[in-house]
Amino acid sequence: MVLYRILTADVINVYIYGFLVVYFLWIARRIINGVSVVFDISASRAYLYSFIASLIVFGSLALYFQIYHSTIYYLINVFNQAN
Repeated sequence: MVLYRILTADVINVYIYGFLVVYFLWIARRIINGVSVVFDISASRAYLYSFIASLIVFGSLALYFQIYHSTIYYLINVFNQAN
């Protein structure tokens, strides 16, 4: 109930979302460092592999939503209407 009241205030939402993004990046960094220690590889290789894996995941999601729901066309239309 408190979170609902905070989110309806519309003043602190940007800070909450910013905190969540920073927190997610911090957790992802810790996971990547843990993977590099467990598999005994350099941290740069772990970062490279995770970057490639995330590109593949986000690219396949974007491709799926473009094929079945034309999401990119809708986003382009929204930006054109906003201007």
